[in-house]
Amino acid sequence: MSNPAKSRIIKAVHGSKELKLDPEFEVEMAEYLRYQYNNNGLTELYGRFAIGEGTFDALMRRVIWRAMASQFGHSVQISSGVGFKHLETFEIGNQVFIGSQSYIQGRFDG
Repeated sequence: MSNPAKSRIIKAVHGSKELKLDPEFEVEMAEYLRYQYNNNGLTELYGRFAIGEGTFDALMRRVIWRAMASQFGHSVQISSGVGFKHLETFEIGNQVFIGSQSYIQGRFDG
């Protein structure tokens, strides 16, 4: 049993921030990649940026996820080492944080 005297409430961090829209070039680049590559090609491309810690790696993770996901919000953070299966079935909202080494899996049939 938990002791009410020892419990505490932690306020939300990522979802509480003021929404900052992603730059238009990210959205346009995602559209370009969506039409240049199929999902297998985008997954292969993602492998180049999946484990990098730099700003460009994080940018490319967002762009590729936006190109693949059913819906993709603004100010999404995808940390290094994140994996996925059936990303095309996901609807990701604004200001979502996906931590390092996470693995998310959808269903092939939605």
